[in-house]
Amino acid sequence: MDPILTMRVKGLVGFRPRVLSLRSRPSVWLRLLACFLGLLAILGTFSHLRGPGDNFILRQWSRYSCPAVLRPGQYRETAGNHFAVEGLGQDAEADEMGMVHDKRDENFYLGGTLTLTSSQSLEGPHPSPVIYDPYPAYNSKQWRKTNHGRFQPCLGPRGRDLDRTRSEDMVLVYKGKQLGFPESRFGSHEAMDLDGDVCTDRYSRFGAYGYDDDSEEDVPGFARPPLVHWNEVDWSDLQSRCFERNADRYKPNNAMNQTHQRPLSFGLREPPRETYESEPTATGVKRYRSRSAVLIRSWHSMLWTENHREYLRAIIMELSLHSGAEYEVFLLVHVKNDELPIFSDAKTMSDLRKSIPPEFRNIALFFNNKLLEAWYPKIPDHSHLLRQITAAEILVERNAYFYTPGAHGTWAEFIEMTNHSLQEVSANTIWGPILGTGIRSMGPEPPNSSPEDDNFNWGVGEEADLITFLPIFSPKETSWTFPDKVWNFKHGLHTPRRAGVITMGRYSRRLLNLIHKSQATRGLGLASEMTGASWSLYHGLKAVHVPHPIYADGQWTPHELARIYNCGLPENINGGPDSIWNFDHVYDHIMYRLSYMFTTHTAEDLYRRWLGYRTAENEGGKKVSQSIPIDQIFILETLLIDTSSV
Repeated sequence: MDPILTMRVKGLVGFRPRVLSLRSRPSVWLRLLACFLGLLAILGTFSHLRGPGDNFILRQWSRYSCPAVLRPGQYRETAGNHFAVEGLGQDAEADEMGMVHDKRDENFYLGGTLTLTSSQSLEGPHPSPVIYDPYPAYNSKQWRKTNHGRFQPCLGPRGRDLDRTRSEDMVLVYKGKQLGFPESRFGSHEAMDLDGDVCTDRYSRFGAYGYDDDSEEDVPGFARPPLVHWNEVDWSDLQSRCFERNADRYKPNNAMNQTHQRPLSFGLREPPRETYESEPTATGVKRYRSRSAVLIRSWHSMLWTENHREYLRAIIMELSLHSGAEYEVFLLVHVKNDELPIFSDAKTMSDLRKSIPPEFRNIALFFNNKLLEAWYPKIPDHSHLLRQITAAEILVERNAYFYTPGAHGTWAEFIEMTNHSLQEVSANTIWGPILGTGIRSMGPEPPNSSPEDDNFNWGVGEEADLITFLPIFSPKETSWTFPDKVWNFKHGLHTPRRAGVITMGRYSRRLLNLIHKSQATRGLGLASEMTGASWSLYHGLKAVHVPHPIYADGQWTPHELARIYNCGLPENINGGPDSIWNFDHVYDHIMYRLSYMFTTHTAEDLYRRWLGYRTAENEGGKKVSQSIPIDQIFILETLLIDTSSV
């Protein structure tokens, strides 16, 4: 019987539903298609007008039409406590020099994407990565309450606006971690509010930036994005366009794009007199965003690898373009041949530019030793200058520690421990600008004469003028490499000073201007690794060592490492003759096996394996197909400069 729904109400005729087919009713299908495309166009226009804000309709549409997107903290491992403090009795076998536990930890290098903690079974299907979106909810109601202007998506290298729901524009991550991968020995994800429950392999991390894009081999869990002709991309132009779209988010007097103000010149202008005022921190007060310059240092004869290119593309896309120009990336190129006329001969400059991949040529800034000699004629040794172009209570003292979770507990417990240890020696701690330097402080004055009267409020919530990736210590009484590199200070080697090994970090514009003025006008100079930390000390500026996760390829216990790496009195950790920073090579067997240090074998070994290469003892040089996932990409020589007034 033909199923007919007959409606005989008030003489209505029967209604017979029929199955539509393209053969019988092509015009109906065309009308439906037109309606569907029209709906897409309306949604697209609406999205463009509103920006990527918090809109219910668009969020629901994205939920069903786009790949899965993971936000920080949305996936959590349920494993045990990462901060169980080790008992002292477990160190019974440890020796003073840490030789007993000097054994490789093979868990660094075993496993892979098939051994993720989130996988149900090794025999199951290969896991698939998801889009990872760590960016704020730009243009949302909450975001607009505290930010001037509107966020506008920026043009990407594929010729269309970036979309954080498209996998070709984003980093992909796997849920979980490699099974059995060691916990960090120093620093922690919890202390930095980092997501430690996801990881990436080489394809999910660099696939969007051209990794293995010339291959047709199928890779489990990875779909290659559309091919990009990278030599036709101009990252300088993309960054400039991005800033122009988002200019109303930044201070009007600073909202001018200085990208094309190059090359560097001998006539270094004096920085303008500026007053530095903290941005409002009260809830509900709108503020302009600050901008930061990211300087990546290289040299003119460097051989560019594919990984160099992919890494630099990732930095520009993730820091600059996805943030709406909160960062701008520059390539600082050191021309090591001082005889090359880089400021007077066009052909020389043309040849030097050809040494840089075409996509990065317009972000390159060239300099040499002669330029530094012209800028800072009163400083006798300019080799150290090359490296530096890269709550306030007891902060100076706490900065000297290697925070060791397995020995110190959580970050809150560590802070309480350092506070307690300094209570009886508070008169010896640093409070405000330090005296006896011959430099008049231009920084903020403490609100009270003593830290005991402040109740730990000064500096809370304020941006730091200096951020370093390794502890900051007093080098005066150590046998560190450069403690006596002091020029033109009236107290000579008696001048108070601090050092932070490796000059990578974030420097505020205020701090850089103060350093530049002292160097250019008075010839005051320190070794590069002492400069940022010491000038912060002289002017009472906030300097912070960030406890990011650092791993150790060895079987040393946390308490053992905490003892070796935190020598000295609480008010002078690593500032004495037993300092871990002494350049006597006593602890090289540990130093070389850390994932982040001034020199390390482990970082290179792990990174090469992560890229798919076998190690030297295992048929070096050949690619392997199994992907090793890691949750931390080791930092290259990078300097962040905050160009705002903070």
